[in-house]
Amino acid sequence: MKDEKLSQGVTRRKFGKILAGAGVIAAAGAVSPSTLFAAQEKKREFRPLRNTAEAMNERDTIAALHDGRFGILSTVNKEGFPVGTPISYVFKDGNIYIHTSKVPGEKMINFTENPDVCFTIVNYAIPSTYKNTLGTLFKSVMVFGRVSLVEDPDEKKAVMTAISTKYLPTFTEDIEGYYKKLNKAMNAYCIKIDHMTGKERGEKHY
Repeated sequence: MKDEKLSQGVTRRKFGKILAGAGVIAAAGAVSPSTLFAAQEKKREFRPLRNTAEAMNERDTIAALHDGRFGILSTVNKEGFPVGTPISYVFKDGNIYIHTSKVPGEKMINFTENPDVCFTIVNYAIPSTYKNTLGTLFKSVMVFGRVSLVEDPDEKKAVMTAISTKYLPTFTEDIEGYYKKLNKAMNAYCIKIDHMTGKERGEKHY
């Protein structure tokens, strides 16, 4: 029997399991996937850090996001395999912003099907033998959130300008003209942060 695809990448069989797990009893077609997903959003939970001694506070975590250069955007493809994509980004107004070509690639296809993503940055990772102990000094941040297309033209322009300024701070000639070319070929996306954790291990942790 063919496992019919309903919506948002969910098959009828998987949807039935979700209904059963949620304790929902309904006639076929009585509850839509979108209705159930809306209810599930209230139950989103994230595992706390195991090693709290290395946890950064919110202020330092936000500072690390501002300082980060590149990140790994983790999505899930239609076969259920995780896919990590190295990508440039900017942290702005409490959100992560990225840009992609308007021609769909794997990451765009993946987060269009399933907008839940994880975004990870590593500010530094340095092998260490401090106090004759083999280890690594590091700072990193993991962000969990949901991707959406930036549709407002003013917001998109501000995002693309911020990304250009971050990576090319000395490029000041005709940014307006440069953006007009980018705007035709690129999309901007916003990752609204649901949860984030920052970790840092320095010499004080030894």
